[in-house]
Parts: sequence; C-alpha cells; structure tokens
Amino acid sequence: MKLRSVFFAGGLAVAALGGYFRSHGSAPDPTVNVRGDDPAMLAAYQKARVTFHDFLSAYRDPPPGARMFEVKVPLASRPDGRGYAVVQPGPHPGETVEYFWVKNLAIVGGGLRGQLDNDGETVTAARVGQSLDFAATDVADWMYLQNGRMIGNATMCPEMAMLPDDQKRALLARVGASCP
Repeated sequence: MKLRSVFFAGGLAVAALGGYFRSHGSAPDPTVNVRGDDPAMLAAYQKARVTFHDFLSAYRDPPPGARMFEVKVPLASRPDGRGYAVVQPGPHPGETVEYFWVKNLAIVGGGLRGQLDNDGETVTAARVGQSLDFAATDVADWMYLQNGRMIGNATMCPEMAMLPDDQKRALLARVGASCP
C-alpha cells in the first residue's frame, strides 16, 4: 500500500492511499491525519534516505520479480499560485506540502525524472502523469514490489498509525505488510 502525505501549515499531515490500489484495481481508502513533525514520520524519512542506495541498486539491476519502482517526493504550491515546486522532506511551517509517489523513473544527469502517480489534493496544480525532475536528496521514501511483496515504503507505518486497528489490519493484509 502506498500512502501519500499532505503537511499543512498547522502541522498536520493528511495521508491517502495512492497509486498502489489504482494499479491493483481497487479504490483508495480513507484519508488519515498525521502531525507534520511526527517523530515516527521524521524517522521514516531518515530511514528512506540512508537506504536509498539499496533502492537505486535494485532499480539499476532489478532482482527477479521486481517491478513498480517508485519514490515519494514532496511538492509545495508556489506562493504566486502558478504551479508547484519540489521541496525537501520534513515539516514546512507556513506552507502546504503534499507528498507524491513518482513512477516511470529515469536517472537523468545528476538527478531523477519521473511521472506523478496521482492528482494533488492540496497542491492542485499537480496532476497524474506530469513529468517531474528532482534530486536524490528530495526523495522522502521509496518502494518497489518484488514477487508481490512490498520493499521499502518506510512512511507507510507512521501514516497508518492513525487508522482504527481493524482498518489498519485489513489494509496491511491486502499488501502482505506489517507495522509494529
């Protein structure tokens, strides 16, 4: 399951299930709130950052059964209302930041390029399929599937922590994942 987060100026994050369920023929599940300065979420960004080389290695030389390589990148609406900008992962007091899963990745020069996997909810200029150029340091999370098992997606558990237990169990069972 791929959750995406929206961080608001007030410090709340809204997470919604993303492209994973669209790509598996089911609808996204409800939106949940997570604080923008949540220690578990900040730790998840750090974990994704220090393991990003593992993702790149698998992306460059995919293991058998690996597919659906994606990264999560934060975008903020531009103050002038004209589009959006890539920002660094983490809290952003005073602005709305939405995290997007990016698919169809390519390594281009010293950075990466991909396509947004969903429309924006608060960063409304962002649309599914739009091309996005970004740096490795902009990546908040990463994931891929290997033989139907999700690899990565460190931000999933902090986002899921706000769901009722029965909903959380059902969603995790759908993708064969677990959270503490």
